[in-house]
Amino acid sequence: MAKRGLYSNIHAKRKRIAAGSGEKMRKPGAKGAPTSAAFKQSEKTAMKKGGKVTKKLSDKQKKLLKLHSKPHKTPEGKKVDGHSSKHMKAMKVMMEHGMSFSNSHDAAMKIIGK
Repeated sequence: MAKRGLYSNIHAKRKRIAAGSGEKMRKPGAKGAPTSAAFKQSEKTAMKKGGKVTKKLSDKQKKLLKLHSKPHKTPEGKKVDGHSSKHMKAMKVMMEHGMSFSNSHDAAMKIIGK
């Protein structure tokens, strides 16, 4: 049986957490937590397999990403500076793999920070 990929493992764990498993996502830098290098490698190996892994972002998603890189307000009304290019690239990759904007933002904040 083929080894499951990084994104498959993340989605499976989130599903278990939502079902009440009591597990928690690891903090960035914690032992066993995926690194930014692991996400880059996951992207490369997915492309090598030849399967259609990424989806095209909609115009709405592209606009959200562009606005998010500049200073903006959170849904709670708090003003924040724009996010780093590493943060934005991580979000884009995760969204191309099917994650929602909100989930990709949360994951990028945990992995990369601002």
